[in-house]
Amino acid sequence: MSRLEKKLKITAERLYRSGLARARAGDLGRAATDLQSAVHYWSHHTQAWNLLGLVQFRRGELGEAIKAWSISRHLNPENEQARNYLITLRREREVALKMDEALRLYNEALTQVKSGDIDFAMARLKKAVRLSPTLVNAHMLLALCYIKQQHYKTAQRVLDQLAKVDPLNSDAMRYRLYIAEQRRSGSEDASRYDIPDLSRDLYVQQALPEPDLEELSYNRSGRKKRYRGVVESLKQVLLFFAGVICCLGFMLLLWKPQQVQELTVQLQQREVDISRLRQSQELITQRAETARSILQQIEDDGSASVSTMADIKQLLETWEQEAINEEANEN
Repeated sequence: MSRLEKKLKITAERLYRSGLARARAGDLGRAATDLQSAVHYWSHHTQAWNLLGLVQFRRGELGEAIKAWSISRHLNPENEQARNYLITLRREREVALKMDEALRLYNEALTQVKSGDIDFAMARLKKAVRLSPTLVNAHMLLALCYIKQQHYKTAQRVLDQLAKVDPLNSDAMRYRLYIAEQRRSGSEDASRYDIPDLSRDLYVQQALPEPDLEELSYNRSGRKKRYRGVVESLKQVLLFFAGVICCLGFMLLLWKPQQVQELTVQLQQREVDISRLRQSQELITQRAETARSILQQIEDDGSASVSTMADIKQLLETWEQEAINEEANEN
């Protein structure tokens, strides 16, 4: 690194720290100037680019903020800070759209002020500061328009709103000093003769045929839409659970008759088994009685006669045949 590059880098760092201190103190205008000088001396100062984007975003300058963060991301692709700012801005799409619309209205108002159409310009500036309360330039131009028309009290209120965003704005301080000098000199304040916005509403409707009616009903319609959205969500949840309960009930109705049928079949099978057991028990009892009578006959005769042996043989054959029949029935 050459000696000149070192000096440029040191100067850029000094301006960056000055811009950071002024941004923390609320002096956004001078902070932006210092940071722009810092990146002018050293264009690769990504921290200065990031802070410049934040300051410009805080002042309502959406396009300049996106430009600063994009340059920072281009210089250092791994710059997570600039990447997070851009991602957050994409998520907050509604805020970005309002800020973009406010900038468009401010540019139109600036053109109309240069051409002398102050009332038309003020109509656009009023809407711009409603859409983007942090747009410093719109506040400044609106206050200047009021001062030009000698509405000093109203201009003071606009500057008070601006002080919430940029309290140390040097131009706003000069406007305040001018208003104070005009009051000390006895200059008449036209603000006290104003009928609250009744005459200017004509210019608002002519210059902006759409927006103001939408602005008046925005809060109410927004609340109704949110309420309807919640109700619709609850309805969908309730319908889902109702459908689940109906499905479970239908499955239960289908499952219960099948279960009853299975239990009936099982009960009938048990009855058949019991009937077979009873028949087997009776058969065993009969065989026992027959065997007992044969044994008694053998004891009475003292030996097994030919007829007794024939009876035993016939009995065994009968039992064997019955066993075969039972096995066949079981199969």
